[in-house]
Amino acid sequence: MTKGHNDRRALKRPGGLLWLTIAFILAVFSNGRWIVPIATWLAPVFFLRYTRGQRPLPGLIVGAVAMGTAFLVSWQGMTPLDGDALYWPVFFWLGVAFWLPYCADRLLAPRIRGFAATLVLPLAFTSFELIYTRVNPFQSNGSLAYTQYPFLALIQIVSVTGLAGITFLITWGASVIHWAWERRFAWRRVRSGVAAYAALLAAVVALGAVRLAASSPPEETVRAAAIAATARTAERLPAAQDDPATAAPLRQAVLDDYLARSRRQAAAGAAVVIWDELAVPTNSEEEPGFIRQGQELARSEGIYLMMALGVDLEASATSSRIPRQNKALLIDPDGDIVWDYVKSFPTPFGRSVPGDGILPLADTPLGRMTPAICFDMTHPGLIRQAGRAGAELMLNPAWNGDEDAALQLHMAAFRAIENGFTLLRATGGG
Repeated sequence: MTKGHNDRRALKRPGGLLWLTIAFILAVFSNGRWIVPIATWLAPVFFLRYTRGQRPLPGLIVGAVAMGTAFLVSWQGMTPLDGDALYWPVFFWLGVAFWLPYCADRLLAPRIRGFAATLVLPLAFTSFELIYTRVNPFQSNGSLAYTQYPFLALIQIVSVTGLAGITFLITWGASVIHWAWERRFAWRRVRSGVAAYAALLAAVVALGAVRLAASSPPEETVRAAAIAATARTAERLPAAQDDPATAAPLRQAVLDDYLARSRRQAAAGAAVVIWDELAVPTNSEEEPGFIRQGQELARSEGIYLMMALGVDLEASATSSRIPRQNKALLIDPDGDIVWDYVKSFPTPFGRSVPGDGILPLADTPLGRMTPAICFDMTHPGLIRQAGRAGAELMLNPAWNGDEDAALQLHMAAFRAIENGFTLLRATGGG
């Protein structure tokens, strides 16, 4: 009776804006532009400290505003909506959506006795992220798991659980810390719960370390090259919509630059050469001629060449916006086209048209290859096709801005860990 009475009193303790302020600051550095990995573990502790000390309705409303605002701050400059008025409502409400697991915890955890109550937040958070990655236009971008990229032993767990495993560990850890805090960290009262969580976390890290130590370099390797935009080719994207008299020679000049650099890499011994996303702008009339030039290079140099093209299509009668195919073609050393892949998931609010959502496969002397283009890599379900098919090498053209380049690379690396393939990524920008 005394224990239950104390627990109820703990829930009714007056909280303060101090905990919310600390949680807000930590949340800004928990994800997005300025990631401090430890902040991702600590922010939920103080959010819980705040919500448990407030009456549910006002506390959760104020907390939702704080989370939405933290999202606006931390993701500014990191999205396709940068500078667009839509950024503010879209990302504020995305932040509010990330508050839903805390609502579930505040309403459900006090009704559950003992250490089992600590499982409400992690179960709610992982369930939320699984739904979030399927219904929002930015897919898995924003998952807590990506913030732990520096800890290679820890993130190996995604090869078994996907992103959910790391999200569960982070949020359960926060819940356990808060549970112990409510009991004033009295060791005799909290040791069994803390020991259970610590044992799980230690096992995950230890198994990840073993996996890293056991992965030996292959006996045979081949040289590969990634060709990306230079200052000289930086204007290639808008060039496709310029005046036809001047745009056509400029597009050919961009192609010539990529072909020349590819030839130099082939001469240096590269067996595979890939270009960054939308490397060469073209249109449906020019495209066959551009591809033939790539085929001639691949045949003459005896290499696998993956050309990345932005192909403008005919504008519709109802829109002045020119649709575009964002594609990657793999050409083999015989000059044959192995695949002509169109990006499955174009960046939200862009003008590229989506492909069919099927990753092609090619069995080659260098291993089983497959492609994905930039934003495709934020879709774990799409890339899982490669893992299930036993792909060994992912060819990944990409284009990033200065602020999001590191995070986009980390997300791509997570797909490689999840599915067990080698990643060859050519990134322009950033």
